[in-house]
Amino acid sequence: MKLGISRVRQGKSVKIGTKPPPVYDVKGLKQYVHKRARTAWRASIKEFLRVLVSTMAAGNHIDTGMSAASALPIAAKVKFATQLSGYILASQKSDAKKGYGGTKYVGDGQWHPEQFRSKAHGMRLGREAMSQKTHLVSFGTEGDLRMKFNFEIVVYQYDFHETNSNWQTIERAKAAFLKEWRKELYRTVKLKALLNWIAEGRTFDAD
Repeated sequence: MKLGISRVRQGKSVKIGTKPPPVYDVKGLKQYVHKRARTAWRASIKEFLRVLVSTMAAGNHIDTGMSAASALPIAAKVKFATQLSGYILASQKSDAKKGYGGTKYVGDGQWHPEQFRSKAHGMRLGREAMSQKTHLVSFGTEGDLRMKFNFEIVVYQYDFHETNSNWQTIERAKAAFLKEWRKELYRTVKLKALLNWIAEGRTFDAD
């Protein structure tokens, strides 16, 4: 369909026409937005974990690494476990020590003087949290972009010190997550590509 508008201006005829309506690549748009949002979400979770552990390290709070290691199962979901484990190891003071507090996942919340606290134990608690879905990572789908991330403190002494000793690891990690999310989303989702899609129905390269 063409729309022609003619007008006379200083003896000249001017025609203004429209192009045929574009065919919108809706599937391509969904793939494009989902892939780039997923990339931004993964980067934001990595930054949350990095700041979480670096805040512990800066406060000299990493002893056996049990508390920090409880985040490693989440790190594995965003391909960050090797780097995060390296951060923990760099600040770790000892391999294992006797005595740990039970959590709602293991034990009864009481102090267990003969049990060992260690990096390996922290990882086990983190894996149990993943199975209980209190540690949660979800990237949504092309049809439903709602993504989810949840981190819960599952180590007794970590919860105690975060609450009573003002470690502020969660508060700082959350702020870092939100800052990274905004930065990565604006970086990865290109406004020009979206405008081209709206104006001309161009297809998207999801890669």
